[in-house]
Amino acid sequence: MSVQDHGRSFLLGWWSRVHPLLSSKRYLGDLLASGSLLFFLVRVVYLEWLREYLAALPPNPIPDRILELVGPYNLDFFVSTYIVLMGTLLVLHVVLTCPERLPFYLKVYSLLYALKFAGLPTTALTAPADAIFDTFDPIENDLFFSGHTAFMFLSFLLVRRSSRPLSWAFLGSAFLEAACVLLMHMHYTIDVYAAPFFAYGAYRISFLLFGRNAVAYEALRTARGGG
Repeated sequence: MSVQDHGRSFLLGWWSRVHPLLSSKRYLGDLLASGSLLFFLVRVVYLEWLREYLAALPPNPIPDRILELVGPYNLDFFVSTYIVLMGTLLVLHVVLTCPERLPFYLKVYSLLYALKFAGLPTTALTAPADAIFDTFDPIENDLFFSGHTAFMFLSFLLVRRSSRPLSWAFLGSAFLEAACVLLMHMHYTIDVYAAPFFAYGAYRISFLLFGRNAVAYEALRTARGGG
């Protein structure tokens, strides 16, 4: 079978799984609601409400022995472009292999960032004096906990049963992001230490809150022989 035939076969199989989902008002409504929740958290809560609050915090760096020993080094590619590329890879993986789980995934990430955004005003940490900030997300004092590390670790937890190579890539990227944000002095060590625990907590709590949603559309996936 030629490459074109393989590609055509894959697209036909993918469409047979996606078409029943796109024909379901329940799925589309859930997808819209889940996406709107994540958009609201990032666009309104973070970029409008929290940005102003964080910018107004008076500088008050705290001692951190790890940061005193290393850096800062400019590793902006890894904390900006690289994380966008990995996020794009995650979206492609979900859309192409398990589109029926997309509403659930959006809820899981929404919960992770809801935990982060709730924690920022309570910790009120300010950035190290020599911090180098991410060009894609230059909001200062966005510290506890490290979103870069948590995103990668949560992605590892979500894909580890569906794609072993991709799960290892995300796990390795979690360590990479942790190292980079410390070397850039973007975060304190405690921000990085806490990130996997919050990611795992969001993962576990999501199954308690939205567990049924994780498998809600499995029947639609196989409705037309999608397998």
